[in-house]
Amino acid sequence: MQLVEQHRIDRHDPRFAAIDAAAFASTNRYNAALYLTRQAFLPQSRVISYEELAREIKTAEAYRALPAKVAQWVVRQVTLAWTSYFAACAAWEADPSRFLGHPKLPKYLDKRGRNLLTYTEQAISRAPRNRGSVVPSGLAIRVETRQAAIEQVRIVPHASHRTPRTTRLAPHASHYTLEVLYERLVIPAEVDPARTVGIDIGLNTLAAVTSNQPGVMPFLVQGRPLKALNQWYNKRRAQLQAKLPEGVYASRQLDILTDKRQRQITSYLHVASRRIVQWLVEQRIGALVIG
Repeated sequence: MQLVEQHRIDRHDPRFAAIDAAAFASTNRYNAALYLTRQAFLPQSRVISYEELAREIKTAEAYRALPAKVAQWVVRQVTLAWTSYFAACAAWEADPSRFLGHPKLPKYLDKRGRNLLTYTEQAISRAPRNRGSVVPSGLAIRVETRQAAIEQVRIVPHASHRTPRTTRLAPHASHYTLEVLYERLVIPAEVDPARTVGIDIGLNTLAAVTSNQPGVMPFLVQGRPLKALNQWYNKRRAQLQAKLPEGVYASRQLDILTDKRQRQITSYLHVASRRIVQWLVEQRIGALVIG
């Protein structure tokens, strides 16, 4: 089973600048690779393979701005974009009614934007002094981790919605999420397939859990805390938007407010689902029905 350990790095973190520069270089790398593929496809419909694309762009300045292993994964993003495009074209030819129009060619990233960074196991320092930490190749940063066997590290940019005088999204990152991917052995729990639990999802009651086993007490998971959180968020958001100049619909404060609300909701749902699963294991429940 593959799991993810996440670390948030915001704009006030001293590691932010190094990551931001690498993510910007990743954008340039992506656009340079996409340019080569589009130039080959548009006049003669020739599709460049990953191997050929990697060879052609190897001498470009955008390539040398990132470690080789990281730059190769950016090229893979371009080839995957073309794979998705051709798959969409095939689906459109089979049933055009599923689409608003013919699928478009892969587009360039915003030239001021930030792109995903992927570090494989070979692109992470294995020095003994870095044990217990993630030290990506070419980045002067260190992130503590509880994982010993790391398969991959991804650094995901999150765009800011703040714009000074327009409604267009700003391309720079407001924060980054460093994701540590690792494998964990799945140990099956001792459950009885005949034991069944049904869960009904709602609003005031987030989940109503009941079982077909006599003597097993049903229980409820409250959804009112989430409703209260959303109510406060909507009220505070309206107050902040009322202070904005005409034609401006986003700000740094609104970004912070929305991000905090999203993290609170994610945490609540994660804790609730975790406790339900633990209860299922304790009761040796072998089947779960949600409806």
